[in-house]
Amino acid sequence: MKQLKIINYSCSYAQRFTGKLYLDCWAGNQKLRVYYPAQGLTYLGYFPEKDYSISVFTSTDCKKLDGGDNGGD
Repeated sequence: MKQLKIINYSCSYAQRFTGKLYLDCWAGNQKLRVYYPAQGLTYLGYFPEKDYSISVFTSTDCKKLDGGDNGGD
């Protein structure tokens, strides 16, 4: 599935290091704030920056994320 490419790539990259995946987005991006949890990522929170805010998501087990193949095609 095309939409999962960024998650699959990120998982394959994270697995080479700590195995922990962190993705963030601008807190105003409602589509990603709904999409990431729907793919199995856990919402960590809302973090204000100097002139904007971000929402952060994580996964410690990429195999559990929706999409099956997390090999980073």
